[in-house]
Amino acid sequence: MKLFRFAGGRGRFATVKSLSVACIVAVAVGAASPVVVRAQGDAAAPAPAVDPSWLQVDTATKTVTFQLVAGLTGLNGALNFNGFRDGGLTLMVPLGWTVLMHFRNHDGMLPHSAEVIAETHPLPTGPVAPAFPRAFTLRLDEGLISEQTD
Repeated sequence: MKLFRFAGGRGRFATVKSLSVACIVAVAVGAASPVVVRAQGDAAAPAPAVDPSWLQVDTATKTVTFQLVAGLTGLNGALNFNGFRDGGLTLMVPLGWTVLMHFRNHDGMLPHSAEVIAETHPLPTGPVAPAFPRAFTLRLDEGLISEQTD
């Protein structure tokens, strides 16, 4: 598996990356799923629950469909993806699989966008090329307004 990050907008970031693991949730598809979702937290701020409805896995077609929601909660001033911030959520998919990401901006105040970038440390603060073709939302620089989708 190759790790990538979701980086929000240009200049504002709510990353999805892999760090220390507090909770591992394997999406059940038959006996074992090759797709893994990880949520990180610590004693002071435990990780929010992972909602399994965000993810559908089709092992026959090797396709993962993921609902990515910006500003789902007020956490971090709504600079979060699916209620997670600062690397709090990781989606790992086997190399060679197709990932369909459906993006929605739930934040009523700020525009949001998302881009999948190669794993890098530290996280870049400026524009970066996507990890692979079409690995970003429409209007990446300016973001999508409240309830817009891609």
